[in-house]
Formats: sequence, C-alpha cells, structure tokens
Amino acid sequence: MAIISTFTWNQSVSGFGGAIDALITSAQDGNVFPNITQEEAELGFTKYRCIYVTSDANSHIDLGIYIATPTPSIDTKIAIGLGTSGLDGIEQTPADENTAPTDVLFKYPVNTGYMVDLPDMLANQHQAIWLKLVVNADAAGADSDYCRLNVDGTQV
Repeated sequence: MAIISTFTWNQSVSGFGGAIDALITSAQDGNVFPNITQEEAELGFTKYRCIYVTSDANSHIDLGIYIATPTPSIDTKIAIGLGTSGLDGIEQTPADENTAPTDVLFKYPVNTGYMVDLPDMLANQHQAIWLKLVVNADAAGADSDYCRLNVDGTQV
C-alpha cells in the first residue's frame, strides 16, 4: 500500500452533509471547519463536517484514510468516520453542525495501522467521510490548528 496523492477532496453542499460540492483546492486555514472564536474556545464544543474523497482516473483497492498529522493543539482533536451513503451516494444531512450524523462510527486513526477502511473505488468514484472536531473547554489559543489526512491503498 502507498499514499495516494492523486485523490481529490470535496466539500458537501451544506458542509455538514448533502451532495458532493466544491473542490477543496488548498490547505489554507478554515477550508473545512471555520476558525474557532474565543467564546467557542472557552466553552468547548463538538462539530461535524462531511467531505468527500474522490478517486482519480484509476481503480484502487485496500483503501483506508487516517490522520497523517494530528492537530498540534492539545485542546483539539479530529476523528474520522465513514459516511453511510456508500459509493457515489448523497450523504445524510443532520439538523446542524452540532448534531452527530446517524450510524457513523468515529475513530482517531493516527497511523496506517488504525485506518478507517474505505470501499474499493473505480475511477472517479466518491465516498463521503465525516470529520468530528472536539474542542476542550477553556482551550488555549492556537495560531494554526490543523490536521492532514492521507488515503492509502493500491492502484490496480
């Protein structure tokens, strides 16, 4: 297995579910979750976002997603869950960003040994992925709090 860098990442229509939408084109801050306000950092919270991973022009097997770079802040944590809509499906839309999606199991996979399994994907197929951001109450400020996700698998 190897890191697959040719997959693309897309937002969902509402940000917290729905159909596949705009391509995530950069690694800039706030491109999936907005920046955390001082009030939010003091109170703490859990928010959810739905993104899609889309295969390139090839087929892939034995796929998994993991957190290659965890958040640098000790007061925040990202978890990953597989969407329930299946390949090329339209993902559920919870009531708001604070409501957990139904039947999604979240894991904190920080290496390839604990990846969230993805289905085998043919060329240009997509799969919904849920991200869960937990911010502890009284979180310390962080100028740049981010994480990086990787997809591993085998091209066939």
